[in-house]
Amino acid sequence: MSWCWRCDLPQGSEALACEQCGGELHSSPPASASGSHARVLEIDLSGMEPSEREMFLLFLDGASIDHDLQGLLLSVSAEDEQRIKDLLETVTTDTLVDFDPTQISGESLDWAREMASKMHPASTTADPLLLAPLMQRVVAAVISYCVWWVVIVVLFGLLTLSPEAPPYVAVLAISLLPLLGDTWLTAWNGTTPGKFVLGIRVVNSRGFAPGWRSSIVRTLVMMWPVILAYWPGLVGQVAVAITPAWMILLIITIARDPESQGLHDRAAGTRVVLGRHAERAA
Repeated sequence: MSWCWRCDLPQGSEALACEQCGGELHSSPPASASGSHARVLEIDLSGMEPSEREMFLLFLDGASIDHDLQGLLLSVSAEDEQRIKDLLETVTTDTLVDFDPTQISGESLDWAREMASKMHPASTTADPLLLAPLMQRVVAAVISYCVWWVVIVVLFGLLTLSPEAPPYVAVLAISLLPLLGDTWLTAWNGTTPGKFVLGIRVVNSRGFAPGWRSSIVRTLVMMWPVILAYWPGLVGQVAVAITPAWMILLIITIARDPESQGLHDRAAGTRVVLGRHAERAA
C-alpha cells in the first residue's frame, strides 16, 4: 500500500498518483501518522509580494513537495529543505530560512515564474496562447477610443444640463476616462472594449490577467505623451506634438519583436493573445 503525505490518505497498491490531489505517493505514511515527530521547517511568507508567494507555491506544487500553508506561515518537512533550496537557488542569495524576496532580481523572478509554470501539472493541459496579430491590436485600440469618446460626449452632454458650471474634478475625470477605463479593464480581465470586440486580451507571463501593477506600468509607458498633454503650457504642447511619433514607435517595436511585445509590453511583462477572457490568479 502506498501513501499520499499531502492528503494523509492510503492509496491502492497499483496507484501511480494520489486519487484526490494527484500528488506523489510514498511507500510509508507521513511521520505525523506513524507517531514520530519529524522536524518541521517554517517559512514566513509575509514579506513576499502576492505574485512572489504564488510563484514560490507553484514551485512546491510542481516538485510535489508536501507543504501546509496556514495564513502566511508555510510549513514543510525539514527533509525537503535541500530540495527547496535547489529549486530556489537561482532566485535567492540566502538560505531558505532567511529567504528575502527583496534580494530577487527581476530577471531571476521572471525565470522562476516561467519555470514554475512549466513545472505545474496544469500547464501541461492548458491550451497554448496564440499571439494576436498586429493589425488586430491596432484596430482594437481604435475601437476602444471610439467607444470611450462616445461615452465622454454623452457624459459632458449630461453636465451641460446643469445650470451651474461643472466641477473641475468631474471634467478631469471624464477627460481621463479612456486611460482610467482601459487600465482598470486590463488589470481586471486583460481586455478593453476594442480587444473584447475583436477577441483578444492582455496576459502576463503565466497567462493570467495582468493585475493592477502591470496594467498601470503598461498604460504609463504607452500613454505618457497623452498624459503630459493635459499639462498646461509648453509641456502639453510638446507632448501633443510627439504623441503620433510615439504611437508609431510602439507599433514598430511590436512588429519587430519576436513575441510581438512593444515597449509597453516589455516594461509590464505582458503579451497580447487571442481570446476574450483571461484567467485571474486567486
